[in-house]
Amino acid sequence: MNKNLMFFFLVFVSLNSFSQIGNNNEIVAEGYSNIKVKPDVAIITITAEKENLTETDALKELNLEIDNLQKTLIKLGFNNNQIKISDYSISSSKEDNQKKYSATNKLTIELALDNKVLNAFYKEIQLNNHKDLDIEFETKLSTELEKNTTTKLVQLAIEDAKLNAINIAKTLSIKMGNVKRVSKYNERVLGYDLKIGKMESLKVGQVKNDEPGSAFSNFDVEEKEYEERITIVYEIKH
Repeated sequence: MNKNLMFFFLVFVSLNSFSQIGNNNEIVAEGYSNIKVKPDVAIITITAEKENLTETDALKELNLEIDNLQKTLIKLGFNNNQIKISDYSISSSKEDNQKKYSATNKLTIELALDNKVLNAFYKEIQLNNHKDLDIEFETKLSTELEKNTTTKLVQLAIEDAKLNAINIAKTLSIKMGNVKRVSKYNERVLGYDLKIGKMESLKVGQVKNDEPGSAFSNFDVEEKEYEERITIVYEIKH
């Protein structure tokens, strides 16, 4: 008797976890998918900041640094379309009754994720003696990889929902009919934003002069975990 009660209890829990019978002679089945994907795009943001006692000189030094940076990046094989330059900003502050000006600008480059290219980039930054720079590095999925990931997630979630519906139909000795409707939840990344991964910040000068470029030598991009949920409603055949 106890074994029979336990069996029916487990069946009840299982059915309510994955599928249910709706009020309108429907089988409502939920499907879940979960996959890990390694980002394939790197985004490098370089912030240059120059300080001086006059606004004119601060901007002059900043423009010179930005021009030199562009030359370095073009030397590495980047083109002007890949290098995005934001508008500069300038601020002032007072120290010991002395007014100082700070001029800031940002360059952003988006490229295919490749440790060799990243190493070459950082090595060139070091060798060309660029100063007063802050380099931020982040990753994301390319449009194609994001599309393929979403498609795969949906396919797996649909398969899971269908299997759950079949199991409930068999358990209750009912026949599944046609699909009445499908609901898709928004995909999200577990622990991450959908597109952008964790950001790493590097200050120019962290790499020793005798081993330039080592910042990315052993760098490994962490996989991101994506999930999707699908609900499929089947009619019941009589």
